[in-house]
Amino acid sequence: MSASVRSETGFVAGLHRRSHRNQLVPQPEHLSLASPDLGDSLVPWSVVVQGRPASIQSKPKTKQVWQIAVKAAAKAAWGSSGPVTADVAVRMIYFTTAPTQGDVDNRIKWTLDALNKVVYQDDKQVVQVLAAEVLQNQTLNLGFAPPILLQALAANNDFVFLMVQDPASVGRLLQ
Repeated sequence: MSASVRSETGFVAGLHRRSHRNQLVPQPEHLSLASPDLGDSLVPWSVVVQGRPASIQSKPKTKQVWQIAVKAAAKAAWGSSGPVTADVAVRMIYFTTAPTQGDVDNRIKWTLDALNKVVYQDDKQVVQVLAAEVLQNQTLNLGFAPPILLQALAANNDFVFLMVQDPASVGRLLQ
């Protein structure tokens, strides 16, 4: 069973997004919500990483494979701008197709570590984290849903959605 997803723009999960002129355009495989900045302020940026995130209790090989996947997806979406030096807020949502065992907080560390030297210099810059695990077979109300999240949900596979943004936008992060 797949999730029924509707964003605040009113379109259901699929392979298209609305352009600024309300035209439908094809989704590229790796699309970030916004381009990373070249200075110390960060605009919202997001990426989808396919698979199940490694937890603190995972075997070393599992942790390594997950970090390689996160780093590769982040590099592809982030580009060559270099890591930001300012503090950041991170939203990490694990969308799963079946119930899982384990704690949400144990799934954060290896993902944040993998973004070191790509998105930010060091994960000590992460001053706010919002983490969740969501079953995809339920109806989801995703008012914040960027196109890459809708596209990933349409595929109905396990994945992690990451959004990195300025911590000053915490009001929007928690909405």
